Amino acid sequence: MGDASPAWLNRFFPPVAGVDPMLAVGHTFMVVTHDHAIVFLDKNGAVLPTKAGEPQSPFAATAFFQRFLDEKNPDGSDNLDCINRYSPHKINEFYDTRVDYDAVRKRFAILSAARMGGTKDTRYYAFAVSKSEDPRDGFHQYMTTETNYRDFPRLTMNGDWLLVAHNAANTIAADGDRPVLSAYHLPSLQQGVTDPPNWQYYSSDVDGAPRVFLVSHRGSTGGLSFLADIRSDPKFRIAAFSSATQPYLAPKPTFASHDLASAAPWPGPFMFYRNKTLYIAGHVTVTDRVPNVQPPRLSIRTLRFPFTTVSKSQISVDHAAVVDWIFGKNAPTDAPGDLVSYDVPGMAVNKNGDAIYVYGRTGVVTAQPLPPEVRYTVWAHGEGKPRRSALLQPGEYQPMWFYDPPDPSSGPATPPETTKTAITHGILKVDYATAVIDAADDETFWVIHEYAHTGEPNDQKYWTTVAGKVSPTLP
Repeated sequence: MGDASPAWLNRFFPPVAGVDPMLAVGHTFMVVTHDHAIVFLDKNGAVLPTKAGEPQSPFAATAFFQRFLDEKNPDGSDNLDCINRYSPHKINEFYDTRVDYDAVRKRFAILSAARMGGTKDTRYYAFAVSKSEDPRDGFHQYMTTETNYRDFPRLTMNGDWLLVAHNAANTIAADGDRPVLSAYHLPSLQQGVTDPPNWQYYSSDVDGAPRVFLVSHRGSTGGLSFLADIRSDPKFRIAAFSSATQPYLAPKPTFASHDLASAAPWPGPFMFYRNKTLYIAGHVTVTDRVPNVQPPRLSIRTLRFPFTTVSKSQISVDHAAVVDWIFGKNAPTDAPGDLVSYDVPGMAVNKNGDAIYVYGRTGVVTAQPLPPEVRYTVWAHGEGKPRRSALLQPGEYQPMWFYDPPDPSSGPATPPETTKTAITHGILKVDYATAVIDAADDETFWVIHEYAHTGEPNDQKYWTTVAGKVSPTLP
């Protein structure tokens, strides 16, 4: 076997713009989202034509969830689903949009946070489950009336539950013990039940976790759903729970942990569980920025936590077999003296146990210009290290800007820069990329990320999304 990652089979450019790209790949169709936008595609990457007079995608997330903003129904009656009947704020914007696909039920789910435009407070969230595997057939839509003030919502589906978590740290303090996870009964959502069974985990339910990170599950899970609890210490905490035995009663979780050499990185939209192993990938700083000279340099850190026991009463990590690996310079074209930043990864694992990592890459100190590009790396099952990376889309120019000084609350403040330096994916504040497995074969990889697209010089926002289908056949 060679050391090259497999070639991409198809590359396309979804007609939505923004940050935080996600894609969900079904058996026949795809959905791509950005923070504020949604588009329905076929599996060649072409926008789906209208089917029965429904609105044509792409469209804004606010338009998709418009029914929760309208004060009146089409017949002129009062709309009791209008969120502003319950909110003290004028909610008028949906954003931070996510998408997932349930390969078992063949349904898409879309999630968006809601707020008053021009503010940073996340007030509520809405979610929707497709009526069929074709997103053009419409969605059953739901919205919370509980003000949660939670940033960066997350969404996944596993077993009988649609799970929603968030990024904002929760503390059991003066503001009380708040939910870190909400679960909604998928069969009921799929049927459009008005009040679906649901339950929540609070911090106190999951060992004081300030937040939990969701896991995408494929294959047999032993009837469990997994969550991860990442804090600033080296202990990696894992929780698992079985399906609720009563509709509105949260199941009691079971716990495991593993001590790492340093705190685990925050993952992209999902961790991944299959074949009794929990996979995670994030980026870590390997070189601090030099103000007015060069940006920080990041590398990809990937971890694998195999389990010796997975049951409804116990989970236990095989500590001796845990993998903790960092890579950040594995392109065939890298020169010996190059310093390259690997930023904002997404990952997925197919039925063969092959893992793919998609990430942004930017030259910090390189012999040849290396503007922000998109690459991916495959770590084949049974192999001791990741393969050499493959290029999905080169960057077209190097955006330059002033780095923001760090938040003083996180440490000593750094004076603002006076000289523009290179913008990387991490400094652009793209929160994540996404990789998924094709639902039709549980083998083919799909990835999506952003690259610097030719635009106005020094424009830090002129980026474009690229998506790709990657062959599962290893060279």
